[in-house]
Amino acid sequence: MRSIPTFMILAFVLASPALAQAGPGAPADVRDVFARGFLVEDRNGDDLTDFVRTRIVLPVSPTVDEVAAAANIAARLGYETSALDMGIAARGETAFDVPVVIIGGRTSFGSAAIAGLWGGPLAAGEGAIGFIAPAGPLRAGGVAVDGGDATGLLAAAAYLAGRYPSVWGMRGTALATVPERIGRYLVERGIVLEATTLDRVVVDAMRPGISRALVTVRLADA
Repeated sequence: MRSIPTFMILAFVLASPALAQAGPGAPADVRDVFARGFLVEDRNGDDLTDFVRTRIVLPVSPTVDEVAAAANIAARLGYETSALDMGIAARGETAFDVPVVIIGGRTSFGSAAIAGLWGGPLAAGEGAIGFIAPAGPLRAGGVAVDGGDATGLLAAAAYLAGRYPSVWGMRGTALATVPERIGRYLVERGIVLEATTLDRVVVDAMRPGISRALVTVRLADA
């Protein structure tokens, strides 16, 4: 299947403060949240992922679509590890010491945690995956999964559970190459960078791959 081009939105931040840190192995963006050390860990040092370190946060009264989205992501977490303690869904908690996966904007954390994360409303059929930096009750940060409607939410969850972290093809270009290539392009033109992060990606239920993404480029000076 022919890949759909990825459309990028760049946000340039001059002389910005350092990125928030969530601890060893924690990512700074959404390029690969399943990398060992964030949502999943190797706790006995045998080079095999053996622990799921996350909570999937649902609304107190989740819809069928929200439960389905959470179940798809939980299945991906199961594939990522050789051991899994059941009962990772959470509702009604007031704070978390582990990274979270927030499903939709109707949770107690949803509106506060993802305010401004999408850069505007999502259209019908669109779903998004965004990185949440550690702050407040979300002490280890996490990942937000939302949609413009139920179809968009399920599309985002299906992408995160399936082809992620590839842009589309399972063995194709990885999301990590997007900020890397942008950073390389700017460095080749003499621009000094502090960091380049992939803050969110948006998928469309009606077409394959990433429809757009937000990359933040932090510059050392003006």
